[in-house]
Amino acid sequence: MKISKSQSTPIILTGILCLAFSAIVVNGALQGALHQPFESLETTSNETIFSRGTFVGPALSLLHTGTFNYGGREKGYVGLIQRGPAFASVLALSLLLFGENVFAVLFINGLSFALAIIFLWLISKRFLPGIWQFVPSLMLALFWEISALFWVGNYEMFTLAIVTFSFFTLLQYKEINHLGWLAAAAASFAVLVTERPMTLYFVPFLVCFIILWRWPRHEKKRVFTHALFFLFIVGAVVSPWAYRNYRVLDTWQLGSPGHVILRRSSHVNFSSEELISMMLSFSVGDLIGSKLSAHYPPDGKPKTWDPNVEARWYQPDWMIADLDGETLTRIELDKKMVKEARANIQRRPIKFFLTGFINFFRLNAPMNYNGMEMMHFFAGDNKAISETTKIAINLGIRITWLLFVIAALLGAATQLTAWTGLSVIAFF
Repeated sequence: MKISKSQSTPIILTGILCLAFSAIVVNGALQGALHQPFESLETTSNETIFSRGTFVGPALSLLHTGTFNYGGREKGYVGLIQRGPAFASVLALSLLLFGENVFAVLFINGLSFALAIIFLWLISKRFLPGIWQFVPSLMLALFWEISALFWVGNYEMFTLAIVTFSFFTLLQYKEINHLGWLAAAAASFAVLVTERPMTLYFVPFLVCFIILWRWPRHEKKRVFTHALFFLFIVGAVVSPWAYRNYRVLDTWQLGSPGHVILRRSSHVNFSSEELISMMLSFSVGDLIGSKLSAHYPPDGKPKTWDPNVEARWYQPDWMIADLDGETLTRIELDKKMVKEARANIQRRPIKFFLTGFINFFRLNAPMNYNGMEMMHFFAGDNKAISETTKIAINLGIRITWLLFVIAALLGAATQLTAWTGLSVIAFF
């Protein structure tokens, strides 16, 4: 009996989901993590999943007290970094259903992974014919960094599902022109903003896409009404959380950007030798980089930002003793770091801009099987493999990876002027 296209789709998607689960199991076995789902949050061996952590802590607080900071008994916020409410709320529900154990955290990761695969297929089938429409989902399912993230207690999987859902609903709105889909797109993207505040800067561009998609064919008043409707829903979701932060934490910020932007701005104080070493580490790795630069650090590990930033920020308490002797809250330290970062950028704006290109190589570098960066890959004292073989393997992996990145960027560039839907993904 011949299977129709509509009948084969669920079979193929089920197969992809099974492959994703298999990849998760293999990754868990490689990391020795297969026993972790049965552990309590209080005694787990997984250092990323613990009861006072940045991601699990707020969820437990919400479950126990109905607040994100244990009803005010916890000063400020739980954990080292200020986070949004969505992931904590979803995780709290999972903890309520399955108990305060690691399985409840991994369940949200697994569900988010499955939804991301399905939403990615719903997006890709708009642009790819036949069996090709399943390839992006298959690649996501088998990408080792994603299966590694399953075993990590943070919001990465959750936001991956939100991102794919946001674009799926936005494209649905474009095709159907129904306010319900636009509302779903706006609400999901607003949730993404509360979890990843950097995406707030993308909202104006989304509004431009909404206007440009409809401008030639629809009444101008209706076009602007839809754009304002999108903005209203985003504001209705984001603004209350920003106001809550102001009342509880004395800041309108949605996150804790200070230490991130300060360590990035610390590159303006690097010497030429330090910047060259950092660029070689990001682009070709420490093994090859140390052979190309006479000024490479003796330990083979170039400085990637000012280590003092990490020493200042990653202290366990709410009240922090800064390096200059000042004692202040985490929020006050964050504001202080933003000011210092702004001063660095204003002092050397061109150097700050140019060093950003070096970070492109780090952001687009290959990852090993457990999702960690490969900058120091084969740079140790392993004598069993010759230097030539180590270099060849390093170059082979990086060249293959970079060619894929280039192909993806070229594919995106060709679609930037095609206002048919894919352009918004390419721009993002």
